[in-house]
Amino acid sequence: MRVLLQRVSSAIKKLATLRVFSDSEGRMNLDIAAAKGAFLVVSQFTLAGSLQRAADLLSTVRPLRRWRPNWSRR
Repeated sequence: MRVLLQRVSSAIKKLATLRVFSDSEGRMNLDIAAAKGAFLVVSQFTLAGSLQRAADLLSTVRPLRRWRPNWSRR
């Protein structure tokens, strides 16, 4: 039980410090507290993720480009 509590505590700390909200310059540079946000926690036992590499994954995310249809291709 102690190991589980340590893992949960670690996950909460990591989630709270992930900078995934845009600042005034449009950069993903704000954490949940700076963005004055909140977490919605939903129990989902069929999905599992590792938070150990969350920062690495988020560093590779680029803003989405607006999709434009390519009518020349058929």
